[in-house]
Amino acid sequence: IRLTATINVSKMFQPFLKKSCLRDSPKNRTEISTTKMSVISKSSPSITKIIHLPAIWTLEMAQFTLVAYYLLGAPYTFQLDTNVRMDLLYARQSPKTKAIWDAVTVFVLIFYLGVMLYGSFGSMVYSFNVGERAASGWRPYLWPIKSIICASFVLMILQAVAHLFRDIAIWRGEEI
Repeated sequence: IRLTATINVSKMFQPFLKKSCLRDSPKNRTEISTTKMSVISKSSPSITKIIHLPAIWTLEMAQFTLVAYYLLGAPYTFQLDTNVRMDLLYARQSPKTKAIWDAVTVFVLIFYLGVMLYGSFGSMVYSFNVGERAASGWRPYLWPIKSIICASFVLMILQAVAHLFRDIAIWRGEEI
């Protein structure tokens, strides 16, 4: 929802903006998300005095936001192929050799993500059925953040499968 709002705002005000302002880019989305987390964590003292809410909610909300940002950012980073690699030997290889190495590592990644999805799905179902809450003064429900964790693993598996198909096509010499 946040991404859609950013795109709509940038299109609506595009004629009035300079070229570097409010464009939809990974850097702008990072800055917007970082700003949101900063506002959440810095609003604690004023909200505590005005509404008399405990300050513990700001720390947990910032942690939940960071978990969602990090885990949903992983499939997006993988899609754009901007993840960090060790290019000591990889950069010197031919495209077919790179595709073979990528296919092997994607199989390992899919296995790992499958195990993580299995565990996180069980934890999410348990959390939803029991009504699990965090052990703090604010006591938020945990199933929403656990649902985001499961969704991020599903998205990452889908992206890994897409990369696997791409690598197989490159290995066969087909154009993508």
